[in-house]
This record gives sequence, structure tokens and C-alpha cells, in this order.
Amino acid sequence: MSNASTPDAGDRDKGSTVYDQQLAELLAVVEDALQSGETLDVEQLCEQHPEHAEELRLLLATARVAEMAGDQFRQES
Repeated sequence: MSNASTPDAGDRDKGSTVYDQQLAELLAVVEDALQSGETLDVEQLCEQHPEHAEELRLLLATARVAEMAGDQFRQES
């Protein structure tokens, strides 16, 4: 039994590509803001972009951990 509302694999791939592109563009804006010294309110950003909120939280937390590890490495060198 086929469900007419279920997209085929090609539609999912196309949607995923658009989604990934939007997320990449948003992360580029975030990176530019952080590099210019702006403070970033992650929750406000997630409220503005709820479709990307989960990924934003995860990626920004990962970036913070990487930054802290780099800082620690530089201090120990």
C-alpha cells in the first residue's frame, strides 16, 4: 500500500541538500560574528531558526569544546 504523501528518495535528497545549504550559510554568519568579537546568544539564534536549533546547539557546543582544547594546548606549549 503506497502513501501518496511520502516523498520519494529523490525528493528527500533534494530537501536535505537545501536544508544542509541553509545550515551551512547560517553557520558561516555565526562564524563571522564570533570572529569579529560579537557575543552570541545561542538560544535566541535557535528561536530565530527553529528548523536548525538542534544542529546549531550541537555544532556550537562542539566548537566551544574545540576552542577550549586549543586554548589549553596553547597554554601548555
